Amino acid sequence: MNAQSSQTSSSSLPALAVRLGAAWLATGALFKLFAGSPKLLPPLVVDLSPFDLDLTFRLVIAVELALVVVAILRPRAAWLPLALLFAFFEVVLVSQALAGAESCGCLGDTVKMPPAMMMAIDGVLLFGILGTRPWRAWAGTPLFTTGTLGACAALGALVFAAPWLVIAGATSATTPTPNGAAAPQARYQVWEPATWV
Repeated sequence: MNAQSSQTSSSSLPALAVRLGAAWLATGALFKLFAGSPKLLPPLVVDLSPFDLDLTFRLVIAVELALVVVAILRPRAAWLPLALLFAFFEVVLVSQALAGAESCGCLGDTVKMPPAMMMAIDGVLLFGILGTRPWRAWAGTPLFTTGTLGACAALGALVFAAPWLVIAGATSATTPTPNGAAAPQARYQVWEPATWV
């Protein structure tokens, strides 16, 4: 086996692990995008975010989808952010499990997933990424090539915008329009009782 085929073989397992993690991340992000609402965000995430609930919800989805694109197109550039994200998920899930949450909310309103089960899945994926030692397999290789950088930037920007394109404005309501038709109803309303007088 020559050096080039050995290098390809040693980097294919980390790439597979990263792409499997990205596929699972995409599953959760798409559930949130099409069927979720900010009420499903873990309290720890809400507390740590400097933004309001609606913007936090959209940013969570946007970041997850953008990372999925990079992980699929260029696993070399995504393994560390993906591993850190899964490690953060583990912290969030532990806090939910300790609080007695019945569902982590990771898959929207329709699919109930106990935090302990999601913790196990995320833990296996995190172990898979770190267990393939990507830092050694990709040592000396650039984060991006010229072609992948442009593709990641273009597709990443597109999917980053998806939450604003797909989810109706949280503050919109059904009100008469000038021609008498009803305006589209938002999927959810963000209420902030703490600001009420």
